[in-house]
Amino acid sequence: MTAKAGSMQKVTLALETGDAPDREGMSPSLCKIEFVFGLGSSGLTPLEFALAEKIPGDEIRLQLRRNQIPSFFGHIRFPAIHADEDTDPIVLKARVLEVTPASSQEVVRALAEIANCSDSCCGHH
Repeated sequence: MTAKAGSMQKVTLALETGDAPDREGMSPSLCKIEFVFGLGSSGLTPLEFALAEKIPGDEIRLQLRRNQIPSFFGHIRFPAIHADEDTDPIVLKARVLEVTPASSQEVVRALAEIANCSDSCCGHH
């Protein structure tokens, strides 16, 4: 059975950015992020809500204004978003690469990172 993104699952995503929602070639560089789903002290982040129940191979495509990006990711560490300065909104495409049960060590490490973050966390631990 294929694992779904949900509580205590380690989720690996491929992220791409662009400036048009229907553009196939989004960004020249692809980056990956990995996080344990559902550990935030304020509940699920908007990213986690968008990914809930997704399985490997599923994609989400969203348009975000630059100033929405930190709150969209919340406590989840995210890479710098590369786009032209005048591109607003930015199109974000996230493809689920892997969903696996998080080990106890991964959960403890993620909780420690979150604990080191203040209320105005920007995701750049």
